[in-house]
Amino acid sequence: MIELKTGKADAPEEMVDLFSIDDVVYQIPARPRVNVALQYLDDVRRYGHVVAEMMLVEKLVGEKGYKALSEYDELKPDDMSQIADSVVKMTLGALEADSGNGKKGSKKSRG
Repeated sequence: MIELKTGKADAPEEMVDLFSIDDVVYQIPARPRVNVALQYLDDVRRYGHVVAEMMLVEKLVGEKGYKALSEYDELKPDDMSQIADSVVKMTLGALEADSGNGKKGSKKSRG
């Protein structure tokens, strides 16, 4: 049995720059939590990719960052696509993190 317990993080979460608007930088967690990835996948199933991506962007960049994007009149579709793609890629990467099996993956998968 795997026992999961709720605990507090000891260190502050590492953040990375995602985008800037007029020299104001907006950041997201460098390693989004696995449960956020699961929530995103559930949102894709319930609402579709576009809505789920926007929900994920808002969750990670925060209400202030999302509002800044939505009020930025010069935002282009390609810019928004790059932002959403980056957020999704980083979030889904949380599901693929090394879980102690090394770089080669699970021993079961090696045949």
